[in-house]
Amino acid sequence: MAMENRVTDRSDIRQSGIELLKIIAIFLIVVSHVIQSIGQISPDNHLYNSNVINLCESTDNPQYLIMALIWNFVMYGVDIFFVSSAWFLSRNIGFKISKLFRLVVNTWIISFIYLSVYLLSGVHVSGKLIIKSLLPNLFANNWFVSCYIIIYAIHPLLNIICEHIDRSLHGILVIAGLAYCLITYISEYLLFYSKLIIVVIIYISVSYIRKYMLNYSENKRMNTALFLSALVLNVSIILLINAAGNRYAFADGLLMHSNVIQNPFIIIMAITSFNIFKQIKIRSRIINYLSSLTLFIYLIHENILFRTYSKPAIWNSLLTKYGYGNILICSLSFAFVLFISSVILSALYDISFNRLVGRLTDRAVS
Repeated sequence: MAMENRVTDRSDIRQSGIELLKIIAIFLIVVSHVIQSIGQISPDNHLYNSNVINLCESTDNPQYLIMALIWNFVMYGVDIFFVSSAWFLSRNIGFKISKLFRLVVNTWIISFIYLSVYLLSGVHVSGKLIIKSLLPNLFANNWFVSCYIIIYAIHPLLNIICEHIDRSLHGILVIAGLAYCLITYISEYLLFYSKLIIVVIIYISVSYIRKYMLNYSENKRMNTALFLSALVLNVSIILLINAAGNRYAFADGLLMHSNVIQNPFIIIMAITSFNIFKQIKIRSRIINYLSSLTLFIYLIHENILFRTYSKPAIWNSLLTKYGYGNILICSLSFAFVLFISSVILSALYDISFNRLVGRLTDRAVS
């Protein structure tokens, strides 16, 4: 995510190509989460689970298959943010406690606002969800943010390691890390699996590219070819799994197998698309500002109370009115409205609470 708090004129700091990629990534994440909310049973709200279509199961329905394909690429959007963060953080050994403080506090404030609104609206929020809302950086409520907090905290150490080892050892770490990604992609039970380990591997790999493969990172033709190859292979695997699941029971239920952060094709797509977009020489304050809101967009659209109570209710209303025959267009329409709403709410939050948190942080660390 654009974990940096709002900067007055980011167009003077970064090209807008990367920021545009982040906007595309967060939109893909919003669409995928909307699809996930109708394609996966909610453990905390059984009221609308009868509406759910199991998108993990193989299907002959074209709409369900397209929705499954879109959902399978949510981790591509997530990996883009980790690749982008690694590229910029790996150039800076410094650590700002104020940045970490703002991230933690803003996450808590947004979660607390949601909890207050739901309770004041008369929604019967379970005790478990109240605790999770009061401790949003725990319990994997928004695992991405929790993971980023850890990575940001340890990134100076990672930078010291990457700067003080030679190229061959750095390369061995990258190869070993990517092998770990491939093995755990095949099955998470083959090795001890952790998202944090995967993000560290991505960080070390991006640091290697930045140090030793700048020519590669600037080769648009090569990056485009690698991106398209990884995209085709990933889609082909998903389609093959779907076809196998329609014929063999052992493969049914595996349609979301590729929907993991360590998917090597997704990692390649994230790195190569980042390399492509960072060469787009445009400057736009609007794009840069929208990109700076992506953290808030993420927290607002996927709040645990919203996804537990509101998303299923909205889906119930849509399916009652339009039926399953229009479920794909309902998914995309729902996602578009949710994205625009989240952008507006993020901007309002930015000019209110985020500015207040910024002032308090500046005073505390001055």
